[in-house]
Formats: sequence, structure tokens, C-alpha cells
Amino acid sequence: MARSKGITVSAIVVIIGSAFTIFCGAMMLLASILALNSSRASDAPVNLRYILVIEAFVAIGFGGWGLASSIGLIKTKEWARISTLVYAAILVFLSLPSAVAMAIIPFPNLPSAMTRITRSISCFWCASAGLSYTQCSRRSAATGFIFSILKR
Repeated sequence: MARSKGITVSAIVVIIGSAFTIFCGAMMLLASILALNSSRASDAPVNLRYILVIEAFVAIGFGGWGLASSIGLIKTKEWARISTLVYAAILVFLSLPSAVAMAIIPFPNLPSAMTRITRSISCFWCASAGLSYTQCSRRSAATGFIFSILKR
């Protein structure tokens, strides 16, 4: 049984989101390197470089997990379906409160374009998680993955 179009679209959306997450992690690592020579970094009460490095590795780890799961979805692996369900639940748990907060809380001294960008990113994460969860939790999707295992 071939994978559904919804699973394929979900995998493509997760690939795009995971690539963006890995890119953001790489930019955090770059920022931590640049903060090494900053005079403002010495005024901070905590060493922000360590926090940036930890956040970068967490982001790169989540991006790698999403990338591996989406490639597994394309290859119709059962572990990838379960991994995507767990990934989507974590993503909803982390992104839904931030999306609601960004919709309610006004940002002072922030250009309106930046506000729209941050709200759009939060909405993208919520939509990606919702799409992945709904596509992977359907009974027909589970049946399709089981049939692909039996066919081997």
C-alpha cells in the first residue's frame, strides 16, 4: 500500500521546518562565537555564550530528529510515524503557548514587519505540528505503515 498524499505533504513540511531549525541552531552558534569578543557580554550577569551554545545544540538536535523522522515517513517506516507523533506533541506543547502569547502581547518598539514575522513563524510551527499529528494518527495511515512492514 502506497503512502497517502497527506503523509507526503506532512513529511515535506517537517523537512522544511527541520532545515530551518538546524539553520537557526547554526546561527545561534555563530552568535555565541561573535559574543565572545563583545564588550556587552562582559556586562551580563550570566555568561550568555553557554546558554546560546546549549540552545543551539537543542535546536540542532530537534532539527535532526525531525529530519530523520520525515525521511522515515517518506520511506514508510513505522518508527517514523510514532516518532512524528511524539515530535508533533512536543512541538504543540512548546509552540502553542508562544503563538498565543505572540497574538495577545503587544511588542513595544518593534517594527510591525518583525512582529508579523515572529507571529508567522509561531503559526507555522503550530500548523506543522497539527498537520503531522492529524496525518500520522489516522487509522488509514497506521494501516498503510503496517502493510508496508508486512510487504517486506
